[in-house]
Amino acid sequence: MSNRQTINVKLIAIDSILPDLHYGVNALYWWTKRGDDSTNGAFLYPIRVGWQTAIDVSTKRYYTQVLKGNWFYKLYWK
Repeated sequence: MSNRQTINVKLIAIDSILPDLHYGVNALYWWTKRGDDSTNGAFLYPIRVGWQTAIDVSTKRYYTQVLKGNWFYKLYWK
């Protein structure tokens, strides 16, 4: 039995898959696993540009949104 806290995540919006991000040299950063490898395998699903979620932790709600990076932004990772 796991001691991890169950976090309620609600998907608000999904947008689009961009071929240059999801299938090119950056593909590794845009796909994540869901499920358990040991039982029936894990499924890969794309984290899409425009993806918005609401996460409820304790009594607070946090919102996240995935945006495409800007080459001129100083903190942009390559």
